[in-house]
Amino acid sequence: MSQSISATSVTVTWNRESCLSRNGPDSHYTVSYHETGSTQTSGSRTVNIASNFFTASTLNPVTSYTFQVAYVNTIGSGPTSSLTITTLGLPCKSNILSEKLRSYILQA
Repeated sequence: MSQSISATSVTVTWNRESCLSRNGPDSHYTVSYHETGSTQTSGSRTVNIASNFFTASTLNPVTSYTFQVAYVNTIGSGPTSSLTITTLGLPCKSNILSEKLRSYILQA
């Protein structure tokens, strides 16, 4: 699995296994995620078999999440692949306010 990360979203991408290794054609994928260390699932989705990615949004900045992906076919659910990802921090605000304050102090 691979990922694309921001402060509030993560996109997880995976490769499809061969039909032989999956014991038949897939019907869909299940994707679940939770804050690492938590026992409560933050989200769980069924993903169309034609897709190989999932985006989780409205996540908390600088927080670790564990994502799990499994394929499902007529036999049942396949093995789960897991990936732990930490979201990025929010970008720093610009120094516009400090520049205005500095300008005001210098004028006083």
